[in-house]
Amino acid sequence: MFVRATACAAPCELADQSNLIQSALGGVGRAIFLGAFLVVGVLFVLLGDFRAALIVTLTLPLSVAMAGLLLRLLNVGINTMTLGGLAIAVGLLVDAAIIMHD
Repeated sequence: MFVRATACAAPCELADQSNLIQSALGGVGRAIFLGAFLVVGVLFVLLGDFRAALIVTLTLPLSVAMAGLLLRLLNVGINTMTLGGLAIAVGLLVDAAIIMHD
């Protein structure tokens, strides 16, 4: 037999997790900017050409945006596995750009 939960007769205190979510999103934003800065720096050092590094740098967000659009069109949710796959794809794209330039 299941007992149905009822609403609190007295005012209930709920946990406010908005601060935790804001902090987590801020950390993700900082990690993205730091990662992008390091990728641009590594590309510039390894390629030695500002133009080639700029082309690859502009290609990365475009490819991630196109992948996100395709995921949205196919109604695929973004979860940990999807984000991991996108991270691997960005790494492969950077690696391929360095190899193709050399």
